[in-house]
Amino acid sequence: MKKELPFNENPYIKTYPYFANYIGILDANNIEYKHIIMNNFIFLKYIPITGQVNFFNKAILKKIFITEPFTYNISNVMNLIEESINNYKYIIICLDDTKLGLNTNEFLGVHNWIVYGYDDNKQQIKIFGYVRKKGCNYCKSMTISYTVFIKALPNLITKAQKKRISFNHICTLPQQISYSRHCLARNHLAVATYFIFVNCCIFLLLRVHNFVFSKIHIKPYKRDYLDLRDLRIIYEHSLALKEYSFFNKNLQINEIAELIEKESKLLLTIASKYHYKNDLQNKNKYRISVNKAIKTISKLEQKLAFNIIKNKILRSKVNELYN
Repeated sequence: MKKELPFNENPYIKTYPYFANYIGILDANNIEYKHIIMNNFIFLKYIPITGQVNFFNKAILKKIFITEPFTYNISNVMNLIEESINNYKYIIICLDDTKLGLNTNEFLGVHNWIVYGYDDNKQQIKIFGYVRKKGCNYCKSMTISYTVFIKALPNLITKAQKKRISFNHICTLPQQISYSRHCLARNHLAVATYFIFVNCCIFLLLRVHNFVFSKIHIKPYKRDYLDLRDLRIIYEHSLALKEYSFFNKNLQINEIAELIEKESKLLLTIASKYHYKNDLQNKNKYRISVNKAIKTISKLEQKLAFNIIKNKILRSKVNELYN
């Protein structure tokens, strides 16, 4: 017997598995979720020590699903996986990258993979996870044998791994997604205030972080200098801004959001070139260009915020006139 659950192997937000896994499921099952992206991924957060940028409400996608812990032992793990998939349940599980034959993976260790298909006759299983090559992070789908999969199950799980959003669990599709539970972006003044006092401060701190670590040549904890994960989060944040701008139905706000997306994509391209170039002169050139792009994005977000406030005031005045 064999079965493969619907899964999009190229979700449009995929910096981390806890985005890619859930969006891959929602996309493939034609479940509308863009309002959740709009309402949550326009807000950024920053961890100063590492310079890490992420979404403020990064765990929101998991909360959409009905989840339960996935506990197993080696003797019954394949039976449990087959049973879950037969019941239209996806499994997210920790695997040891070193046992998967990922010679290109530069940060080998235990990471979370989603299991969404199996073939009992061929003794194969379909998985999707997070790999890295030449400084670039991307998601990859693989078909591996039952034997390789069982060997990749880690012997020891640390406390830190157990605390991860994507730690071993089964997820089932929701019957429907409530819009009202995720309507943060309806308060336009709160959004504008967050952009001015939080997002723009994050961009400033990120520029300072990049400048400081370019001088002292110390790698922050498990993160690269100009880590592409952080800069891709900024790009994916710009995609959420586009969704938000369409919600506003204002031409000027739409135009600014499109400029932010364009600049964020350029930022990611420049940073990728930084990681591919080995000569110091080119690296310095790209480093400076990265900071300039971050500064431009910050200014555009300020401009966007003021236009949101202006639009809100104009709408209020129009409503007063008609009432």
